Amino acid sequence: MRFPIKMASLLCVAMTALPLAMSAQDAVQPSAAPTYQIRLNVPAGTQHYIGVSIAGNIVSTIGENSTPFDMKMDTYTKTDYLSKDEAGIYTVKATITYGKMMMNNQPMPIPIQNLKIGITMKMNEFGQPIEIVSMDKVDIPNMPKTMDLNSLMKQSGMTYFPKEPIKVGDSWNNEFALTKTDGPAMKLTNTLEKVEELNGKQIASIRSRGIMDMTKLLEAAAKGNPMVAAMKATGEGTIDMVSDIDLATGLAVGGGGDIDMVMNMTMPDNKNNQASMDIKINTHMKATIKVLTAAEYLEATKPAVKPTVKPAVKPTPKPAPKQAPKAKPTVKKSK
Repeated sequence: MRFPIKMASLLCVAMTALPLAMSAQDAVQPSAAPTYQIRLNVPAGTQHYIGVSIAGNIVSTIGENSTPFDMKMDTYTKTDYLSKDEAGIYTVKATITYGKMMMNNQPMPIPIQNLKIGITMKMNEFGQPIEIVSMDKVDIPNMPKTMDLNSLMKQSGMTYFPKEPIKVGDSWNNEFALTKTDGPAMKLTNTLEKVEELNGKQIASIRSRGIMDMTKLLEAAAKGNPMVAAMKATGEGTIDMVSDIDLATGLAVGGGGDIDMVMNMTMPDNKNNQASMDIKINTHMKATIKVLTAAEYLEATKPAVKPTVKPAVKPTPKPAPKQAPKAKPTVKKSK
């Protein structure tokens, strides 16, 4: 079934921003009053490693027939905070590596696996990317041609913070687009739910809830893919994620949540007299965010070593055993 594979590829693109957003979280410094001023607060030279695992199921329905698929994908992000200027602007390099992608416990035929993207950007003290300095030139399979990865990365700090101090229970809104021309495709409401001590550290839990306009994503995909362009597609999604932040460093220490999407597509009649076909895809994913050590990151992102296949050695044929010469018959001489 090609449709779940293609949707999985689009999901990978849409979720590219997630690990970067998690690695660019801000420090929350409590004041004398029960409010928290939110700032990115890490020294230059800091390196932060995050692994994001997304697992769940896709159900593809055509007519009355439904087919379930289990899916799992991993991404790993290394964020280097290279420098900080007097205005509080950081120069940050994020390296995102796509790991294994499995469907029904089998590798998915998507060449984005093991793809590595390096992005250097300017980021303000609120954790929001403001300028892309450089980005590796990569060809992302099934990437909609109208999708602006530069713009997506600049707006990928999904849970960047407001300029004003906040207290537990306060909320603020973020939104960003997926393409150069469309309006916001994702709108989130973030809430500082609690601040508590855990293992000797003050941890702030921030819940981000919102909606994704999958119709905009599918429309963008249609402009860059003739097969998708033939479809009439609509969709929507919801996000409910929690980010756990170490207040002493301003970096994520964990988190996770749920991502749900529903997409409806209609394939019209074509020149081969194929009847129109209605397809509905329901996706439920659970994301888990984990901080990694440098050693764990290197182990997770090292290139897979292909097993060396030794050429088969043909056995040397054994020579046929020599046969003893036949004895000549004895001829008796007649007297």
